[in-house]
Amino acid sequence: MAFGLFFKVTGIALVILSVKLLLGGVLEFGEAGMIPLGHEAEEVLEFIAEDAVSEVLSAIVVALPLGVFTFKIIQGFRERTVNL
Repeated sequence: MAFGLFFKVTGIALVILSVKLLLGGVLEFGEAGMIPLGHEAEEVLEFIAEDAVSEVLSAIVVALPLGVFTFKIIQGFRERTVNL
């Protein structure tokens, strides 16, 4: 049970990281002039892909699956000790 939930949350985390990387790539191509981006679009992409918000998002996405997995393990351990 805990592994199934862990892999579901990890899958969502990987999708979020993939979108972040894709947007970072679009930003880089835009800055190089290969993709026409307006100034506002570059600002938004930079905010999502490169600023401190990106670092916090990455930390949350990495910590969330581990936290869910740890919580389910502890919950299962408590249920086993109560049933004894």
